[in-house]
Amino acid sequence: MKNIIGSELLKKCFKKIAIAVTFSGRLEPIIAETGRLKGIADSEYYFIHVGPKTPEKEQILDELLKKYGFEKAKIIWGTGNKVNAILDVCESQKIDLLLAGALSRETMLQYYIGSVARQIIRKSYCSVLLLSEPTISPRPYKRIAINFSEERDNENLALIGISLAVIQKAEKVFLTKETDANRFKLLLNKDLSEAELKETQKEIIKEENEAFDRLLKKIEKFDLGEIDISSKLLYGKPGSEIRNFALENRVDFLVIHSPYKKLSLIDRIFQHDLEYLLENLPSDILMVHS
Repeated sequence: MKNIIGSELLKKCFKKIAIAVTFSGRLEPIIAETGRLKGIADSEYYFIHVGPKTPEKEQILDELLKKYGFEKAKIIWGTGNKVNAILDVCESQKIDLLLAGALSRETMLQYYIGSVARQIIRKSYCSVLLLSEPTISPRPYKRIAINFSEERDNENLALIGISLAVIQKAEKVFLTKETDANRFKLLLNKDLSEAELKETQKEIIKEENEAFDRLLKKIEKFDLGEIDISSKLLYGKPGSEIRNFALENRVDFLVIHSPYKKLSLIDRIFQHDLEYLLENLPSDILMVHS
C-alpha cells in the first residue's frame, strides 16, 4: 500500500463506509457529502439510523439514496443508545470509515455531556470523517492540511491525505507537525545556565526539523501535479496549534491521526490534544485510525 497513491489506495483503506443519519435538516446534506466519496472509492455503503423505522422514513431515505446514486447501499435501523448502536454496527460490519455530521461549535453543556458525533470520534475503532457544515452542493476541498504525530505511521497518513488532495484537485496541501511547547518549559526546571538553556533549545528544534525533513523526503517521490505543498512545524499546545493554523490558513479539510486510546471524561476536563479540535472544529476532519 505504501507505493500506491490516489483512488487505488483509498479503495484499499476504505472498503466499507458507514454514514450515521438522522431525519433532520441535515439528512440530505449528509447524503450529498457522501456522494463526494462515491466518486473516490468503490466501496460498500451502510446508512445507519438509530430510531423507529416507519414507512415515512423509509420513503424519504429511499428517495434520497436514489437521488444520489446509493440504490445498492445497505440501510440499518438501530435501537437504543445512539452512540453504542452506531459503534456496534461499525464493529459487526467491519466498517473502515464512518461519516457523521457535527456542530462546528459546542455549547459548554454539550461539550461536557458530549454530542453524538463527538462521543463517536472519542470511542470509535475505525476511521471517522466529521462534517462540520454539510451541504447539498459540496465543493471540492481546495486547502488540505495533514498533521503528523510523534511515533505514528505518518507516511501512511500522508499518503491518504495526499490521495484525497489529488482526487479533489486541491490547490494547496500543508504538511504540519506539532511540537509540545512544554518540552521547552521543562528545561527551566533543570539547573542550566542561560547559555546551556539556549543551546539545548536549539538542539531540540534541530532534532524536530531533521525528523520532519526525513518524513518530507519520503513524500517527495510522489507526483502531485500542480498541487502547491508547504511544510511547517508548529510550536505550542498540540491540538490547539493545529486548530489555529487551520483557521488562519483557511484549511477546509484536516487529516489527523486517531488517538492511541478511547478518550474519557478525564480527557474532557484535562484536555487531550484531540479535544481542542472537537471543541471548535476548524473544518471537516478525517481522523485516520491506525
